Amino acid sequence: MSNHYTVNITSYIWNHGKYNNSDEYVNEILNGIDTSGDFVLVTNLLWEHHLMRRIDLFQNIFASLNKRKIKNILLANSYFRKYNLSETLDTKVYYIDYFLWRTYDKIVLQKKSKTNVKWNSEADKFLLLTGKPNRPHRLRLLWKLSNFLNKAIWSLHVNDSIKNECRKLIPELDKTQFEDFITKNTNNPDKIQVTYQEQSLHYGGIPYDEKIFAQSLFRIISETNFNENDNPWITEKTWLTILNKVPFILAGDQGSLAKLKSLGFKTFEEYLPVKNYDTINGKEEKLHAIIQNCEHWLENMIDKEKINADVEYNYKRLVELASNNKTYLEKICSDYQIDQSEDICSTKDLITKF
Repeated sequence: MSNHYTVNITSYIWNHGKYNNSDEYVNEILNGIDTSGDFVLVTNLLWEHHLMRRIDLFQNIFASLNKRKIKNILLANSYFRKYNLSETLDTKVYYIDYFLWRTYDKIVLQKKSKTNVKWNSEADKFLLLTGKPNRPHRLRLLWKLSNFLNKAIWSLHVNDSIKNECRKLIPELDKTQFEDFITKNTNNPDKIQVTYQEQSLHYGGIPYDEKIFAQSLFRIISETNFNENDNPWITEKTWLTILNKVPFILAGDQGSLAKLKSLGFKTFEEYLPVKNYDTINGKEEKLHAIIQNCEHWLENMIDKEKINADVEYNYKRLVELASNNKTYLEKICSDYQIDQSEDICSTKDLITKF
């Protein structure tokens, strides 16, 4: 078997300032590593969507590796496929549907959480998990849904470092009203462990309590971004919903539903009154459309047999795609004679190491 080492090079985009050049960075990551014989360095760019803003930094890394004649490959999130990284970076690139694979690996293979096994079509609540709240499709959406929270299972985590930023999202409220809203609606329905950071907070989606899915008629998925780019970023928030067999309304980048359809998934807008909600440009208009769709499903969800068929179909499609990713990773290991028991595509959380 080949001697190899796996390294996530994402952090270089934030830490490059502490190095005089990429040669120093490469020397550091290879320090103490035996690079003799059939050594191959497996690099990863998997977690963040905005890395292409500084593609030059990663070009420098591979230039430094090749200068040292270090055999290397890159495992990249499939999101980056449109950027033709093989033409930009001097390395062999393999694309992984990373968050789909991570969700499947953690839940189905490692069994870090249980899953809801059947959609509860008789539930009377919807699910809204807000994660990092300082975004319009999270805190502002929650505020706009205030009249419906008696029919919701929701989360809200606001620490002092982001409170001022959050307040800007609801300018309709004065300081006292805002504080009252936060105090009243702070909630952690499945008792997750949130990591509070200096100017943010973090939770990688796993582990969770499957009961929140079992009690939900549908979920409003508040994805990472909201109409920020033309290449939708889809994460574990969506895949966990599909894996737990719950229909959804997606608050994410414009074109997210089209991207899911291109992967073979059902996206439920045919059962909603505002069918084009995912293609609306204006954020406020899109939030309004999402709320209209939410109200409709709470009060008048019909075609439940068809919706259930779509839910089951989506589950099977996710398992199929995840299995394809597993086979793909195994072939990479075989091609480079890497022991398949080694984790060349880690599904551990970058921050919590879970």
